[in-house]
Amino acid sequence: MKKFIALSLALLLALACFAACSKTEGNEPAPEAGKKLVILEEPLTAEPYGFATKLGNDSLIQAINEATQELVADGTVKALFDKYNAPYTAPAAPEATQAKEATDDSLQKVKDAGKLVIATSPDFPPFEELQDDGTVVGIEIDVLNKICEKLGVELEIQQMDFDSVLPGVQAGKFDLGVSGITATEERKENALFTDPYCMSAIAIVVPEGSDIKGKDDLSGKTISCQSGTTADTFCRANGYTVSSFQANSDAQMALTSGKVDAWVIDDLTAKEMVDAYNAGV
Repeated sequence: MKKFIALSLALLLALACFAACSKTEGNEPAPEAGKKLVILEEPLTAEPYGFATKLGNDSLIQAINEATQELVADGTVKALFDKYNAPYTAPAAPEATQAKEATDDSLQKVKDAGKLVIATSPDFPPFEELQDDGTVVGIEIDVLNKICEKLGVELEIQQMDFDSVLPGVQAGKFDLGVSGITATEERKENALFTDPYCMSAIAIVVPEGSDIKGKDDLSGKTISCQSGTTADTFCRANGYTVSSFQANSDAQMALTSGKVDAWVIDDLTAKEMVDAYNAGV
């Protein structure tokens, strides 16, 4: 009987130890798990969005600029933003430039092919998003379809990581780069950009209850972002500690798992992704 009791006690003790050992530090929930995400009111910086093509494709850019200006002026672009429940900030009117006739054949090549081939990274809602059936939808896709109607061609979409979009355009593999691209001075050295069709801003996203209240609080913190973006470039240029990822979803996960302190991303995409995440918390 004593042996039975002793064995029973030993078994209970072993089970207790097993239960305690199973709660290892590695299995504990991340510090930010279960917390909602908050977009700070103060943006990191503001920027215009446009489309990019290979240097020298002047006639193609001129045609796209003319079509885009018409779509902005007649309210079509704003209506497309409304379709995705996204706020629209119109760009300033393009500066007047001396009119000149483009002599290159980039526009004619597109018309002869009957299609405008764009490169995009479809992980940037509401601008580009990959559906379960493999189709790409979003504001910029809708805008480009409208532009293609004016040019009399079809839209062809090639998908890739964001940091492959501009190199592919610069190499002439695609007619246009379309991925919420900001025309920075550095990028203009290697690509030709359209006039902007909307204004955006880089937002700061943090977990609810974070001690980060604005960009002045980012010093000494670790920030996640998508590699190759202006958010990535801006943060590195300003001396922030950065963890960059191929996809925005991975940058978001770095924040929700507690691996970084903040996540920076363009504001409209931030709203869409944060709303979707918070709905499941």
